Amino acid sequence: MLFTSLFAVAASASLASAHAFMVAPKPRSSGRQTSVSARQIGRVPGGPPGNINTVAAGCRDSTAGASVQTVAVGGSLNVKWQIVANHGDVVKVGVAFAGENTFTNVATVSVNAQQTNVKLPAGKTGKAVVQWLWAPKGDGATYVACSDITVGGNGNNAAQPAANTNAGNKAATGNNNNNNANAKKGNRNNGNRNNGNRNNGNRNNGNRTGRRNRKNRNRKGRKAAKKN
Repeated sequence: MLFTSLFAVAASASLASAHAFMVAPKPRSSGRQTSVSARQIGRVPGGPPGNINTVAAGCRDSTAGASVQTVAVGGSLNVKWQIVANHGDVVKVGVAFAGENTFTNVATVSVNAQQTNVKLPAGKTGKAVVQWLWAPKGDGATYVACSDITVGGNGNNAAQPAANTNAGNKAATGNNNNNNANAKKGNRNNGNRNNGNRNNGNRNNGNRTGRRNRKNRNRKGRKAAKKN
């Protein structure tokens, strides 16, 4: 009896740490009946419960959290999961917007794919819940996880605000102004150099003229002395 009990406990622990779990978009971490990491795989015995497609019961005991991703209106969402023990079959992805009572299926793919790009319903915006569901018949259990997202705008990859462009224009204008100012200073400096050269030329001319005048006076003085 003791051996049987220990075997049952070991088997239960193995089931709790195996199988598959949702990776992206980042799933809710609250609750213990959801599969959101290798350490937290909520194995619900048996096939999918009858109310698994409802928003009220489709996320088991997890609670809504902050939005983890913004998706463009009518855009695509990449959903990923990781397999620990492969039991085959398919994964279903559902989406429910605020105010809706049931999930709308947007993808059904082989569990082996480990990811899928789902097209979100057109014309719907606001907060939404993504449900990841795997109920492999070979395992006789159900695994589920949910993620909170927002649909609207251009998604997380929206273009940078126009303010950045204006800032770039201002920077470019500032650089041009600095260049113009430097050019003006350079012209003034060149002008000063030219004036200085002219002044030096005038002084040199004056020195030459003065020397000629002194020579002429000396010659006249010598001639006058000879006559006397």
